[in-house]
Amino acid sequence: MSQRVLYIFPLAINLTIHWVDRVKWVAALGAEVHVAVPDDPVLDELDLEGITLHRINAPRNRLRFLYDISLIKEIPRVIRAVRPDLLHAATTRPVLYAGFFGRLFGVRAVVLSVTGLGYLFIGQSLAVRAMRTIASISYRFVLKQKNSVTIFENGNDRDVFLQNGYVNEDQTFVLVGGGVDLEKYVHTLEPETKKPIVVLAGRLLRDKGVVEFYEAAKTLKLRGVQARFVLVGDVDPGNPATLASKTIKDWVETGHIEWWGWRKDMIEVYQQCSLFCLPSYREGAPRTIIEAAAIGRATVATDVPGCRDVVVDGVTGRLVPAKAVGPLADALQELIEDAPTRREMGTAARRYAERSFSNQTRAKELVNIYENLLEKPLVDTSDDAESPVKAQSVS
Repeated sequence: MSQRVLYIFPLAINLTIHWVDRVKWVAALGAEVHVAVPDDPVLDELDLEGITLHRINAPRNRLRFLYDISLIKEIPRVIRAVRPDLLHAATTRPVLYAGFFGRLFGVRAVVLSVTGLGYLFIGQSLAVRAMRTIASISYRFVLKQKNSVTIFENGNDRDVFLQNGYVNEDQTFVLVGGGVDLEKYVHTLEPETKKPIVVLAGRLLRDKGVVEFYEAAKTLKLRGVQARFVLVGDVDPGNPATLASKTIKDWVETGHIEWWGWRKDMIEVYQQCSLFCLPSYREGAPRTIIEAAAIGRATVATDVPGCRDVVVDGVTGRLVPAKAVGPLADALQELIEDAPTRREMGTAARRYAERSFSNQTRAKELVNIYENLLEKPLVDTSDDAESPVKAQSVS
């Protein structure tokens, strides 16, 4: 008999970029897997054989409260329809909403992934602090239910939750990053060029350090450093920390940076660059750094939770203080102008990825957590009756 597992994500990108390999792994074991995610055309391009996809109606826009209302309406509908044995939700909103309704509907096992603390913990405005207070109360109610565990992507985030009394320590795990397909992300040598390409990839948010990246690029151009500085990604109108498209376009007009927009061929992007950069204010465990490391690229990142968990300073890259343009520019210049050291770090980064960030390793760890929480295997192999799962799409 197969256990029924339901995943809930806030955006299609969470599934397509961060979770699809792990979800497929669980389905391949023979579990009955369902995924609920807001509808998006990108879902049509996914191969989800053996997985039931629930396209929920929760469009994300600048009116965040409408998005929240949609999630609060759709999440319980899907839980009631699927009646999962195990519910796994990731990122802040699904953790709070799915965790609440999972408890309300008596789901036997609940796994909640805190994939970073984000602007809710970084921001200091009156509105954000008020939201943080509400979230604190909700976390205590949701994360301490007896049939649940909470997974963090770095130890610092877990410590914050423990210190604030949001969760019990014996109900927590730390799995650094979601893993990467090392057969797909193959180690490649950086291209031979007189102007190395430095890439920052991700949502174009202030707390990703995008402003500092631009200022560092401008600083280095004025110093005469020969390099190209490239932003890869798009703005996020539904996020309070987003930059405006006009701002990015104005930066491009100065000639200091390039903007390649959103790209689905990220492996090619990593292969084209010589150096990766993520001057974020805080992360869970940034997948972009892990992917760049797997390709064999060194990274200059900030010495903050998340980034410091996936970059070994002086070995696979450089760590610099957050929100500090000068040190960021200096570290970038050092590795732009020292190709042998940069390439040596890139090779070390690949070895580090092989040792620490295999997607198969992460999937096995996740399944182990599921089975311990359920107190039984995902698939009962003693049952002679087969129960194949047929993929379908549910609106």
